[in-house]
Amino acid sequence: MRIYFLIFALMVSAATAAFGLERKTLYVQNATTVPSQNVAIGLADQVLGGMVVEVEGGDVSVEAMNFDIVIGVAPPVSSEDKFPDTDDITNIVMVDEKGIIVAGPIEGAAGAKNAIRFVETIIFKPGKMVYTLRGRLNDNFSAYDIVTVTTNPSSDWVTNGNVSAGDVVLNIMTVKE
Repeated sequence: MRIYFLIFALMVSAATAAFGLERKTLYVQNATTVPSQNVAIGLADQVLGGMVVEVEGGDVSVEAMNFDIVIGVAPPVSSEDKFPDTDDITNIVMVDEKGIIVAGPIEGAAGAKNAIRFVETIIFKPGKMVYTLRGRLNDNFSAYDIVTVTTNPSSDWVTNGNVSAGDVVLNIMTVKE
């Protein structure tokens, strides 16, 4: 009886792998290795936040990723102060641990909701990898403004796998001149 069960289990396992029916799961969380830090105005490749993506069960294809941006504006110092919006962040890319661009560049969209929208397909391989969002803040930003990027992969990402993540808030970045 045990031999039959073992043979059946091996046949089911082989069929599952052959037809791509394995359970693919994507876990996403804030990357503590991409800490809160100061970011500059007008310079490319400023860190906007980082996340750890862990994949189990096979490659996971993500066809769209949306991120929200919350901008905390420093108290006005003069009447000439400007008020940044999310479209004041440009040349946004997502890079892997090796610095290779995996998505972008794109421009931020006005309004905080879905301000960053990558629409090219990204293949996440099994294992754990840190991804960093980078961009350029234009001169509508002022010293001490803060930038916080958030996403909810369960609802903001279009994927062929299961997503095990709720709201993910990336570390806060502080604008310095």
